[in-house]
Amino acid sequence: MLGWLGRKDFERARLRWRRFSLWRDHNEFLAERDALHLGYFVSGVTAEVQRVTLEGFERWTRLTGAPPDLDGLDFFAAHWRWRGRHPGAPVVGKFGVPDDPERRPAADGAQRVLVLPELFVRWRDELAKPKLFPAPDLDTYAAHVVECCLPSGRRARRAAVNSA
Repeated sequence: MLGWLGRKDFERARLRWRRFSLWRDHNEFLAERDALHLGYFVSGVTAEVQRVTLEGFERWTRLTGAPPDLDGLDFFAAHWRWRGRHPGAPVVGKFGVPDDPERRPAADGAQRVLVLPELFVRWRDELAKPKLFPAPDLDTYAAHVVECCLPSGRRARRAAVNSA
């Protein structure tokens, strides 16, 4: 999967992360993405292009520990596409590091979200501090990440509030 950012999102990414400033402008970024897509096609590898939002990608990097670079963007795009095609699929959390070779977005019909252990532990401990609820598990955190970062197809509408 090849991640693609719109012009405004790309310009914001260039300002935030040095790795995205390697390209002079959005056109150069797209030209390289197109060349890579064509290279994959010629070599017989199926690769799809997926447009994503910078806002979602930023959240993804903060919540999972994924790198804010092109590899991270491509992996995020794979998750974005998979969730779009399987909006009701379960989510499973798995501890992993950003360069973990086991980087498929799904396994056994469930979306698999790799998370740095320290990010999960910090979140879990903060929620468990008041001791009102039991500490949430990694799968709950992974579902939270998906909800915060990825489009979810058809969202249930909230019931209208009756102020009477």
